[in-house]
Amino acid sequence: MDGTLTESMHLWVEIGRRYLEGLGYEVSAEQTEAMTHMLLEPMSLYMQVQFGLQKSQDQIIAEINKIVEPGYFEEVPLKPFVRDFLETLKARGVKMVVATATDRHLTEACLKRNGIDGYFEAVFTCGEEHCNKRTSHIYDVAREYLGTAPEDTWIFEDTFVSLLGAKESGCHTLAVHDTWAEHRTEEIRALAEHYVENMGEIDLDTL
Repeated sequence: MDGTLTESMHLWVEIGRRYLEGLGYEVSAEQTEAMTHMLLEPMSLYMQVQFGLQKSQDQIIAEINKIVEPGYFEEVPLKPFVRDFLETLKARGVKMVVATATDRHLTEACLKRNGIDGYFEAVFTCGEEHCNKRTSHIYDVAREYLGTAPEDTWIFEDTFVSLLGAKESGCHTLAVHDTWAEHRTEEIRALAEHYVENMGEIDLDTL
């Protein structure tokens, strides 16, 4: 969802540092960088170990989600041409699900507010699956739900790390440009089968 369907990646920029500094902790550049590549579950454990945070992992995750919640509930828009593209897929009978690193209540609220929740048969989250997108697990679970073979399944992503797991799944891959992933654009282009600036560029008949 984030960076592919929605303009929401800005909500997560240095979220670990922002959260900890809000609690009065000093966070080094190295610690900020380490947390940048973590999902909420390992990040919360890192905070407990590195900063001696006297909170449960569930409490830390809930408090971080509260920081980004207004964005998902009130602000985050769709990326260009997303609605039209989803409508085209629906008209062709394409089955769709969402696989995301964002927690379910934020994901579902954002999809519903933007009026696109009805296009998807299900939502799968890394938090509930206890995984990240460096491996294929979240994509395998989503594909098994759809009942499709890898060669008949397309995964749309925006980041290099997410594409690593997508490629491992054996599915086809399409990368959508996102501002927050521009520092790895060349790697993303090399890894994905197709790369587009926005979903308005996608020609289904060529996939």
